[in-house]
Amino acid sequence: MLHALSIFTEREPHTLPLSPTLPDLKSDTASYIHLQNLYKTQARAEKDQFVKILEEVQVKAGIPQPIPTVLVDEFVKNCHQLKILKGKQYGYESDAALRKISPLICPHVPT
Repeated sequence: MLHALSIFTEREPHTLPLSPTLPDLKSDTASYIHLQNLYKTQARAEKDQFVKILEEVQVKAGIPQPIPTVLVDEFVKNCHQLKILKGKQYGYESDAALRKISPLICPHVPT
């Protein structure tokens, strides 16, 4: 899903998918409901784009089963909380070492 998110953000407008949750604001009921509907519509469209990219990534990676919709929904909703940490992973220099732990962190990596 992270790879699909990377591809998604490389495309215009170079942002993360919109969360369907409307931020807190002061507004009258009619305006709030209208804005909420706009948010949900845009969030649904961006999630559909993300799912299309995710399916392409899965095909290229040889992942046979689709990722559950509930998991994709939660990922898109919370992807704004992700933090990128760059560094070297000590102890995992070889593919063999990674394959030993892959069922824990990457169940789709063949062992």
